[in-house]
Amino acid sequence: MKSRFAFIATLLFSAMTLLFASGFSVQAQVPGKGAGQGRTDDFQQTQEAYRKAFDAYKTQQKSDFEAWRKQRNEEYVKFLKQTWEKEDSKEAVKPKKETPVIPPVYLPDIETDPEDKEVDVEVIDVVFDFPDPAPVPKIAYKPSKPEKALSFRFYGTDATIHFDPSQKVSLKDCKEAGVADFWSGLSSGGHEGVLRDCLAAAERMDLCDWAYYKLCEQAAAQLYKGNEATLFHAWLLTQSGFRLRLGRANDRIYLLPSTEEIIFRTSYFVLSDKKYYVIDKNNESRSMHIIGQDFQGTRPMRLRQKNGNRLSFRPSAIKTRKTERNVKTDIVCNENMIAFLGDYPSFGIAGTQQIDWVNCCNTPLSDEAKTKLYTQLKEKIKGMNELEAANLLLNYVQIAFEYKTDDEVWGRERAFFPEETLYYPYCDCEDRAILFSRLVSDLLGLEAILVHYPGHLATAVHFNTDVKGDYFKVDGKRYIVCDPTFFNAPVGKTMTSMDNSKATVYRIL
Repeated sequence: MKSRFAFIATLLFSAMTLLFASGFSVQAQVPGKGAGQGRTDDFQQTQEAYRKAFDAYKTQQKSDFEAWRKQRNEEYVKFLKQTWEKEDSKEAVKPKKETPVIPPVYLPDIETDPEDKEVDVEVIDVVFDFPDPAPVPKIAYKPSKPEKALSFRFYGTDATIHFDPSQKVSLKDCKEAGVADFWSGLSSGGHEGVLRDCLAAAERMDLCDWAYYKLCEQAAAQLYKGNEATLFHAWLLTQSGFRLRLGRANDRIYLLPSTEEIIFRTSYFVLSDKKYYVIDKNNESRSMHIIGQDFQGTRPMRLRQKNGNRLSFRPSAIKTRKTERNVKTDIVCNENMIAFLGDYPSFGIAGTQQIDWVNCCNTPLSDEAKTKLYTQLKEKIKGMNELEAANLLLNYVQIAFEYKTDDEVWGRERAFFPEETLYYPYCDCEDRAILFSRLVSDLLGLEAILVHYPGHLATAVHFNTDVKGDYFKVDGKRYIVCDPTFFNAPVGKTMTSMDNSKATVYRIL
């Protein structure tokens, strides 16, 4: 959503370019005035000229955008009227199943200082190069009369959309002609206020693509129900630049968003070499009649994120975590964030069956959880050098969090976001590795990588000082093994039975 701001910069640059291209010039001094006053007047004239050129360019761009969007909707209505072809869905993909390694307790060797030991390793870069969406200007929408404000709660956060109830449209049936007429009605201008408010809320809350998908879903439900709500949800997403298809089965309309990743445990269709997912968990149809075209100018939904997703704070109960080394923390998480993360789809690294742990690492803690936890941990590491601080944080994650496998707790593979590890009573090796990578990045400013062994996930950290221990060399940098599940093991020690020569590392972007 931050790419929206690039639009303003583009407008300003283009306006200035047009201004100077038109031969605009500024006099060095206004006759009859002092040099200082002349420069002031010149500057004011320049500012005014910039402002007028910028305003004119913005107006033209908005007009062009609205004309473009009007044309795209008219074309899409024609596609909707064409026969939707029957397609068979693909079986849902499950994440790779591995037998978890039972974590041992570290028993110190006679030689207490770790020795340097480098190993060759396969490095995997999780590529994330989907094109940015075309910038969407502010919706130039001025209602002809006062609108009704419809308020709702988006993961506990106040949200409001504005709408004139007299502008609502009705869906005759879910056949091609009926859907086309409904879409045409949505595009007639009466629903622009809702689109405007959704885009503004996305900017304000710094929402990732999935959060925006859920916001539009809830906004659509304020005005419509059933098939009408699904179509309005689809309309909001396409107008915001997201690629999807519409499907029909058993008199129900389905919204099928497109992603480049594999969403686990979710059936999907492959159309024109693109994947479209059946997010609706109530769907039991193996086949659907699906529109044969995308809405022009749209792009896939990104499931990887770095957005803040700022949601209102609803404090959890205090969760106390402590170690035998006199480290005790009282943690308060954001219940609204926990609810949102619980709805986040699980997906694979680079289109594989391996859960995308990197996405979890890149997702920040909520401001409230971060402030309370980090204030306490900063006090503990105050005055320590990098190695001492890293060892304290490593032992904190090893000991303060109780270990249980995903199968024991959830009955399936489930990687936690950092805040979820703080919140839930149990966690496994991947959850600890993800949390530890977040802590060393935020508190120590150190780079970390994920180290994957068969059945196990750990981390390795690049220190600015000379630290001894088992390490991987990536791009000329030494990353020292730090295993948050090897209980009481210090920095530099590889878990018993793990073979570093068979490990794969993932860069955390």
